[in-house]
Amino acid sequence: MPTEPTFPYALIMCERSVPQPIFAAAFAKSDLKRIVQLAAGLSDDEIRHQAYELVTVILKENKGGFIGFGMALSYVINFSEGRAERFNLEGNFMEKLNENIWPGFASVSLR
Repeated sequence: MPTEPTFPYALIMCERSVPQPIFAAAFAKSDLKRIVQLAAGLSDDEIRHQAYELVTVILKENKGGFIGFGMALSYVINFSEGRAERFNLEGNFMEKLNENIWPGFASVSLR
C-alpha cells in the first residue's frame, strides 16, 4: 500500500477525480503517476518552478493524461498542511486553496 506523500508535493488534477474504470487505473498505477514529490527546503518560488518542470515531463511521458482519470487539467502544489495553490498546465497561478488536495490510492488483488 502506498504511503501518503510528504510536503511539498504536487498533484496533477484530471477530468475525473474517481477513475473509470477503476481497475484499469489500479493496474496502470495512474493514481501514483499523478503525485509529484518535490524537494524540501526550497523557497516557494523554487518549489513552483520545480513543480512546473516535473509536471511538464510527466505529462509528456503520459501523453497528457492518465488511464482512468482522463486528460490533465491543472495541478495543485501542496506546500504544507492547509496551504496549497492551483496552477494551469502552462504554470500560471489560478487560485490559492485553504486546504490540501490529497491523492486517493487504488489497488488490485488477484487470487
